[in-house]
Amino acid sequence: MIPAKNETNLELLEKAFHSVKVPEGMQYQLPPNTFRMLKGEFLDYKVRKELSTKFYISKNFSNPQGTVQGGIIAACFDDTFGPLGVVNSRKPILTIDMNIQYIRSIPLEEEFYILTEVISASRSTLFLEAKAYNTRGKLLAKASSNQLILQ
Repeated sequence: MIPAKNETNLELLEKAFHSVKVPEGMQYQLPPNTFRMLKGEFLDYKVRKELSTKFYISKNFSNPQGTVQGGIIAACFDDTFGPLGVVNSRKPILTIDMNIQYIRSIPLEEEFYILTEVISASRSTLFLEAKAYNTRGKLLAKASSNQLILQ
């Protein structure tokens, strides 16, 4: 359940980032700035199928209960869906929708992992699903997303 870091597969991910066909004049950055800000790290990549990430959220992003704020969890899912969607389609994408089910709270300053997979892909859209786990393998949240592939 908890992915190990796979440097060989991450080299494939880096190459895939550079193969994305970005329209002239469009600003496009992979990974997104929020990924770095939220201390995201890519762990494993299965070509055009799956992407695993790790996050470590600081106290700056707490909710009133002192755990990770739900919108920050959503950003972590989005920052994993986006790169996988882009390397799958090899084109920029936009999130059409994202649905999240929060199962357990995520403590601040503890690592958690997101495992994302492409469920279906067409010429114009992608459907992805993801699950977030803590270091003990407990399910924290689930999410799904539809993405529009920019032509």
